Amino acid sequence: MHKPSHVEVPGPLAAYAVGFRQELAGRGYSRSRATGLLLIMARLSRRIAELGREVEELSDDDIEQFVSYRRSVSRDDRQLTARAMAPLLEYLRVLGVVPRPAPAMLTVQEQFLGAFVGHLVTERGLAASTIDNYRRVAVSFLAMESDWPDRIAEANAEHVTAFVLAQAARRSAGSMNNVTTGPARVAEVAAFGGPHTTLAGSSGADRAELAG
Repeated sequence: MHKPSHVEVPGPLAAYAVGFRQELAGRGYSRSRATGLLLIMARLSRRIAELGREVEELSDDDIEQFVSYRRSVSRDDRQLTARAMAPLLEYLRVLGVVPRPAPAMLTVQEQFLGAFVGHLVTERGLAASTIDNYRRVAVSFLAMESDWPDRIAEANAEHVTAFVLAQAARRSAGSMNNVTTGPARVAEVAAFGGPHTTLAGSSGADRAELAG
């Protein structure tokens, strides 16, 4: 195995090789791991030059294609993955050499949950553990209907009661009073999505907890 200092990086990434080598040493990478990453850097740089590409144009798809190419042409790289290249890619992205991947589009549910958690933090000022419990309740409640949260505004007290009873049935205690999520917490999730969730149709026990 070569020493990291003996690995030559030609082509468009050559200017960043010394800095990357120093970065790996500063992070305590073993000699073999650092050498492996520098060899990957050299191979990627050569491939970019062969294809006539610019480093600034590299995308996640390009990296995946490079990985597939290396696995097909080199026995040494048969186990190579895009994840294994993460230290190199992150270094180049921090320098602004390689663009960061575009953020993934959030699903409707993720958008709803993000907004709901934001509400709990900024408007309610709840503790992290309480917010985490609320979030779990919200995920389970939204799973009740296939078109939620798109139509969460149509949720009503009957949905809340049905959810709490279903959760209670899964617990050994079997009582609504022992369901840690509680009607009030579920109702707040539903109410956040629209104005249609009210106390109408809730039992006396439900209303007492909702009021609390």
